[in-house]
Amino acid sequence: MARRFTTFIALAFGLLSGQPALFSQEQVKIHFRTFGVGMDSFEGLYYNDGKEFISLEFEKTSRSSIDYQYSGTPQISIFTRNSTYQEHEPNSQEFLPLAKLRINRSLENALLLLVAHPENRQFLKEERQYKIFLLDDSPEAFPSNSINVINATEVDLYGKVANAKITLPRNSNQLVNYSSFTSRNKPIPIAFAFNTDDGPRLTMSNEVPLSLNRRVILILMNPRREGSIRIEVRTLIDLLAPKEAGAE
Repeated sequence: MARRFTTFIALAFGLLSGQPALFSQEQVKIHFRTFGVGMDSFEGLYYNDGKEFISLEFEKTSRSSIDYQYSGTPQISIFTRNSTYQEHEPNSQEFLPLAKLRINRSLENALLLLVAHPENRQFLKEERQYKIFLLDDSPEAFPSNSINVINATEVDLYGKVANAKITLPRNSNQLVNYSSFTSRNKPIPIAFAFNTDDGPRLTMSNEVPLSLNRRVILILMNPRREGSIRIEVRTLIDLLAPKEAGAE
């Protein structure tokens, strides 16, 4: 029996995945906007642009209106203020890191996606946890009529999106073209499962109606409730004008 899931619609993106910190003198530069998913307010978060700490803003249903810049070593970190910071204590840090991401290359058009831990709450402050994905938002990397699926869960998934059968390890993504289904006025079948000692377990299944000239990011997240196998799903949809879509 198909499982239903909730989607939130916003504007959208492309992808690079997180890796361990890189200790080198290599330099990168990125221009990015932000978006956050999960049970979190995303308030009180900062990054260091290479010179100073800058507050990050998050919209509820779209990318941030602010275009941020980062220039420096190929790692970006997310911080929050230290609630016990003492200005005159030399070992006291004003900002504490919450998450970090290795940047593989410079990007002129990116989206910094934060996926909140299911147990995050604002009162936890510096105890909050996030996964970070840096998404290439350029039309060359992320063309129209495609779905970019991100596995932000803690398990390896496999399944089907449109005509494509895909294997999706944790913290990875895959791009799928859906135009053949839409041209036949059919909804897009999407289903994922994971392996257990007792065999495969279906974790989500649905059929999603989509029109042409869209770019869709599908974010697969950990279940909200402990013991549940029903993953949370969020979508961000970028509607392209016909002229823009045709230029790709």
